[in-house]
Amino acid sequence: MKLLLIDDEAPVREILGLSLRSEGYEVMTAASGKEGIEIFRRENPPIVLTDIKMPGMDGIEVLKKIKQINPETEVIIITGHGDMDLAIQSLQFEASDFITKPIKDEALAVALKRAKEKLEMKQRLKEYTTNLENKVKEAIEELRIKEMQLFQSKKLAALGTLLAGVAHELNNPLSNISTSCQILLEEIENTDLDFRKHFLKQIEEQTDKARNIIRSLLEFSRQKEFEKETLNLKDIIQETMSFIRGQVPARVEIRVEVPESINIYADKQRIQQAFLNIITNAIQSIPNEGIISIKAEVDEDKGFVNIKFKDTGVGIKPEILPRIFDPFFTTKEVGKGSGLGLFVTHEIIERHGGRITVKSKVGEGTSFLVQLPLRKRAYEQ
Repeated sequence: MKLLLIDDEAPVREILGLSLRSEGYEVMTAASGKEGIEIFRRENPPIVLTDIKMPGMDGIEVLKKIKQINPETEVIIITGHGDMDLAIQSLQFEASDFITKPIKDEALAVALKRAKEKLEMKQRLKEYTTNLENKVKEAIEELRIKEMQLFQSKKLAALGTLLAGVAHELNNPLSNISTSCQILLEEIENTDLDFRKHFLKQIEEQTDKARNIIRSLLEFSRQKEFEKETLNLKDIIQETMSFIRGQVPARVEIRVEVPESINIYADKQRIQQAFLNIITNAIQSIPNEGIISIKAEVDEDKGFVNIKFKDTGVGIKPEILPRIFDPFFTTKEVGKGSGLGLFVTHEIIERHGGRITVKSKVGEGTSFLVQLPLRKRAYEQ
């Protein structure tokens, strides 16, 4: 590993350089801050040791310059006993550590170990972030392709809405990962193993969260044969809402009152598409503050699971209401709606052996009732 040693005292450069080379470092030396910066620009070593008091450019200025050129570099400050204020100041400018003269082998070894640990952690974080960004790009690209295919086949998958929510949903776990790594990098020399494990566990949990978001989006986007399975209704609704959470205005409150015991027998991808279309329509119908409520109950006598989506939006005019499930019918501006959303929703519900009905009053809101047939008492399974 390359290491740049900057000190105006020749004996320090010679003795310290010899010691560092014996430890396997490729050591470059400079007798002044200016010379050190020139070497740094040319060689870009990951670790720099610099004296704090030197003629001309001092160690603080060297530190600032290096951080401007490459913020990832770990800079260890060498200071005398009377320079503690400057040493503390160097930490404020993101120095990795400081050691005092006369330099003890143990102190130098500890400082170098910490610097290398930080470099390794930064590299792992960079690789992880790059890998995650690539996966997000792949997921988004796949979603774009699926959106085009579904549009061409006159089927609405609402992938445009999902694409807009991807960045929002991934931002939280990525921010949490970044924060945890930053804390580890800044506090690693002052913390014990349990502290580090705590933050690494947080990073692992947030990684799983991001991975699950991508997996859910890819699963939703994939075209597959119609295939029913037993699904937990509350989980399906919450997962569907996660796709568009970033598109829900702050003025709109969504309330979900669905018992955890209710299961449905449905094709996951298609029933999510139906629910997504209904929720999206409800959001778009609320120009100001409003509420969307989602409730569900089992009607065992009639053999249905009743799922009610109610909003406090502008409502639908009576003369339009009978046509809302017609293909290509839309009240939106040209270019802002295909007129397929509720038509596809209607087709999906019917293919499940269910039915969908709507009630609305202008100025008060709209209510959609989705009824899905029970199968083998699915709500108790």
